[in-house]
Amino acid sequence: MRYYRLWCAVLGCWFRYQTKLYDEQVNRFSIFSEKEQEYLQCYRWLRQWPEFFKPKELFSDVKENQAQEDAEKILQCFEIESGTIRCTDASALRTLIPYVKKLIQMFPQIKENTKCALSSDEVRHRVYQFEKKALC
Repeated sequence: MRYYRLWCAVLGCWFRYQTKLYDEQVNRFSIFSEKEQEYLQCYRWLRQWPEFFKPKELFSDVKENQAQEDAEKILQCFEIESGTIRCTDASALRTLIPYVKKLIQMFPQIKENTKCALSSDEVRHRVYQFEKKALC
C-alpha cells in the first residue's frame, strides 16, 4: 500500500489516502480468447524444450525473417500461472497482448502448427527418450 497526502484548499487541510499497489507485469489470462489461450499454453510448453523444436519452424507462415525473430523474442518473456499471465516487465506485457491477438488473427495456421508440433509423435518420442536418459 502507498500512502499519499492531498491538500484541500477549500477546507484548508490535508487528506491522507492510500492506494493498492498494482503489478503492471501481470494481467488476467482471460484477456485472451480461447484460441489465443490455447496457443500461448502450447507455445509455452514447447518453449521449455528448445532441444525438441525450433521457434522459426512454428513461424514459417510469417515469411519475413525479421518478423520471425521478433515473434520469437516477444513470446519468450511470459509465464502463465493461476489464471494470470506474467511478463518480465510492464512494457513486455503491453507488447505481448496485442501482438498475440494480431498474430493469431493474421496467421491462424501458426496456432495449428504449434498444436501439431506439441502432439506430434516425433516430439513425444524425443521427450520420452530425454526423460528415459534423465532417469538412468
